[in-house]
Amino acid sequence: MITGGIHTNQTTSVEYDGTNWTAGGNIPAVTRMSAQCGTVPSSLRCGGAGNPGPPINQTIEYDGSSWTAGNNMPHAEYGHMLCGTQTAAVFSGGHNNPSEDNLYEYDGTNWTTGTTLAVSIGNNAGSSGNGTQTAAMWMGGSGGTTAAQIYDGTSVVTSASIGTSRYNVANGGGGTSTAAIIVGGYTGTAQSAATEEFTGETSAITAKTVDFD
Repeated sequence: MITGGIHTNQTTSVEYDGTNWTAGGNIPAVTRMSAQCGTVPSSLRCGGAGNPGPPINQTIEYDGSSWTAGNNMPHAEYGHMLCGTQTAAVFSGGHNNPSEDNLYEYDGTNWTTGTTLAVSIGNNAGSSGNGTQTAAMWMGGSGGTTAAQIYDGTSVVTSASIGTSRYNVANGGGGTSTAAIIVGGYTGTAQSAATEEFTGETSAITAKTVDFD
């Protein structure tokens, strides 16, 4: 599902079923640079800013046909990253203070402040986020960085660095914390066409029977 934008049709939403795009329910406010996660018919959208206008702390939920208001975010934010589902989401980063490196979690009703990122991505995050509330991953960040970080629902740890330092890739990533992809963005001086894939570490225990004489 895609909603909003920075041009004229900022209240529209469209849904994709694997083959075709169809119109969804209109969002209730004209905003840009909001964050969204979840699937149809259980999407979550939060934050954003008017065009022009200040950032907002709005939270709205989608049921497959219409949007309804939820409890507000801890503070107004736009340009941030949101991962997870309508009832279990996490966001960080953005353009507006005081997000910076704090994580905020949503349980389907309320927002709570969580831990902080392991590596600063700055207010103007421009990072790529993906995964779930208990297995989220952030890659890149403000000004261009190779940092990659994983959140397990309690703490944040650094992961293997991405190969190309970049930012403004918020719409150029996807997957999970163990199988992610990052595409495009800016390197600080030019646009990047680089595509990188991440495969998380896996562990296995093999049982073996040993006979002793």
